Amino acid sequence: NIPRFWEIDVTEVLDPGSNSSVYMAKPSEFRMNKLYYKVYYIWLYLFVMYFIPFLTLAVLNIFIWRAVQHANKD
Repeated sequence: NIPRFWEIDVTEVLDPGSNSSVYMAKPSEFRMNKLYYKVYYIWLYLFVMYFIPFLTLAVLNIFIWRAVQHANKD
């Protein structure tokens, strides 16, 4: 989530009616970059949120299954 810090630019806008400052958040150029979006939001997110947990669970299940098989032999 560290790259998301640079995705938003906050600008100060003067509201003449109330003579106060209003802060507006808008997407930065970094966020509007199509390559960044494709790599970070599609590929890295898919890899980190789906593939790594699935593979970790599969490997741990294999270890547990082997341990149970070994315990049943004794």
